[in-house]
Amino acid sequence: MANSEERGMIIRYEGEGNGGAGGDGGAGSTGSLLTGGDGGTGSPGAGTGNPGSGEQNGGEVFKLPDGWDYRTALPPELKESPSAKKYANIEELVRGFDNAQQLIGKPTERLVEIPPNIDDAGRMAVLEKMGHPKNFADYKIEAPKGAEQVLKIDSPNFKALAEVAHKAGVHPTQFQGIIDTFGQQIVAGQKEMADAEIQRNADNVTALKTKWGEAFDSKVSAANTAIDKLGGDKAGVDALRESINRSGLGTDGPLLDMLSKVGEMLAEDATGGDGGGGITAPMTPSAAKDEGTRILQEAIGLMGTNPIKARELNLKAQEFFAKAEKRAR
Repeated sequence: MANSEERGMIIRYEGEGNGGAGGDGGAGSTGSLLTGGDGGTGSPGAGTGNPGSGEQNGGEVFKLPDGWDYRTALPPELKESPSAKKYANIEELVRGFDNAQQLIGKPTERLVEIPPNIDDAGRMAVLEKMGHPKNFADYKIEAPKGAEQVLKIDSPNFKALAEVAHKAGVHPTQFQGIIDTFGQQIVAGQKEMADAEIQRNADNVTALKTKWGEAFDSKVSAANTAIDKLGGDKAGVDALRESINRSGLGTDGPLLDMLSKVGEMLAEDATGGDGGGGITAPMTPSAAKDEGTRILQEAIGLMGTNPIKARELNLKAQEFFAKAEKRAR
């Protein structure tokens, strides 16, 4: 090892380098290399050097023992340094050095240090270095696309929410993403409710057409007549109709049935008659059946005294029964 050469972690031992030159002959007994003059010459040294036998680029990788701590080889003042305490092995030490080299020359305002046990003020200081606006006036948020009408960013409620987000350290881009998603959900929810309302109204109308049959149009007209009569003046009528429609009852079966009956009674009072007609008058299936039953009973009562009239009434009753059956399909 006396002639070993260490380069990094590669160590070359004796005999592994270039062949060594033979040793010089020993100096004369005078110990001087100057042999001129009368001093004579000393006896030549007899020693010879051992020639090296190694090859150029020869070498052996020096491997550290398992569990070896590089810090044991450091001077005492370095063993306690922050870097030595931070990096547990040579690999971590080199990586840390490379990272430090990359930071050299960077502006100090771009360097963010996160202290231990950071408080709110310290956290906000770190966030501000990362681009969080210091002042709320610089906290810029845009209205969510497609939801501008349902989520108004200039409203007091939204402003209060944005102030909370700013104070909590939510970056504007993060808060923008939150309200964009929230706005889309509101719009989707409103569309779903509107679609359900349209379907409900369609189902109600279908049920009323099935129930009223060919009397559907006259029944609807009678219901509107009831509103016109009960609402008072024009403003009152408009307000009553708007209230019913806004509440989603504009196609409600029980309400329309009740209003149509009220309208029919008001029409009877106005004309002084029964408001009805013959077999061609619009009727619901149940009304046609009831009318046919009434006429048939009358025909049965006349069979003993007036069979011709009874026969006419029976035929008329059968027409009402046929009408009721047809409308019920």
